[in-house]
Amino acid sequence: MGLRNVTTNGNNARVTLTKDDLREDGLFEDGELPDELTVSVNRAAERTYVVRIPDDDGTLPALEESELVQEKAAKIAMLESGIDPVQAD
Repeated sequence: MGLRNVTTNGNNARVTLTKDDLREDGLFEDGELPDELTVSVNRAAERTYVVRIPDDDGTLPALEESELVQEKAAKIAMLESGIDPVQAD
């Protein structure tokens, strides 16, 4: 995902997701999004937001199971153990 434009609509701001990204997750099929698709948006830190799309049963994907969080946690663990993550490759 690259940079996206933020637009405003009254008191809200909007950011778009690409159809290709939604297709990759099985959410955009035959040119259509599922009816009543909702997302969870959480402010994680300054200028950092997390968007999650619930499973069919309404369960949100666990952040700790995401590739991004696992990679960052592994890097922190390596640094705390005195291992240079760049040299470890």
